[in-house]
Amino acid sequence: MIDQWFKKDLHAILDRHPVAVFIDEIGEAEFLLETVADDYMVHWADAEVDELHVKYLIEQQQTTKGQLIYTHTSRGKLKFIREYCETHGCLEISSLENYIKAKVHRTLNLNINLPKDELITAAKVSVGKEQTYWPR
Repeated sequence: MIDQWFKKDLHAILDRHPVAVFIDEIGEAEFLLETVADDYMVHWADAEVDELHVKYLIEQQQTTKGQLIYTHTSRGKLKFIREYCETHGCLEISSLENYIKAKVHRTLNLNINLPKDELITAAKVSVGKEQTYWPR
């Protein structure tokens, strides 16, 4: 279910704009990238140099496929791709636990009281991968 919520959140941005930024400061939601890898072109930007390179690639490419920038850097510390956050759209998950709880509450009107580890494991299992590694 979390994969569908994530896709819906991204689609809301990428339906109107060609670029979206996915900020995952802690790195807990990285496994969600596997669910959208076929739909969008995913770029990694973990440092300023990466940000500049990604911005160059996006500006250079003329593609109809949505561009998703994934970073662990907080919005306030972004340099070259912050413009995309402000003008296109940004999905920030600072706490995967809170993201899951909010989505479950909004969708099913339930309050979940699972420990953080169990909640995240349940989310990963629902995607079909209990332990995944996304290659760079």
